[in-house]
Amino acid sequence: MQKGKRNSGICLIAILLVLILMALTCPSQDDHQQAISRAITEHIFEEETSEDEFMPVLGSIASGLANVAIEQLLTVDKYLIFSIGTLHHLSGETEHVSLGIFDHVFILNSKALQVDI
Repeated sequence: MQKGKRNSGICLIAILLVLILMALTCPSQDDHQQAISRAITEHIFEEETSEDEFMPVLGSIASGLANVAIEQLLTVDKYLIFSIGTLHHLSGETEHVSLGIFDHVFILNSKALQVDI
């Protein structure tokens, strides 16, 4: 067997293994919802600069409402090796907000997720 053909075969096997790994670790709808919920909650509690004793309570309520909204307004399309989360606004507009690959969800558009309390 020639050296070039052997190297090509090894590269092909490596690419195939990576694609299989990507397919096995493609994040689910629930993974996207959890990542987006975490991002919203972090944003809410970052904005919490007041010494008001009710801010933690308001932040928890807003976080809970955001979780319910995410369940209703987010769809995730899986493309075998990656997934994309799309937020459907009440106005009818849609916006890609997350990308899932290798068992991790990346937030693409954090401004679309900001919640003001």
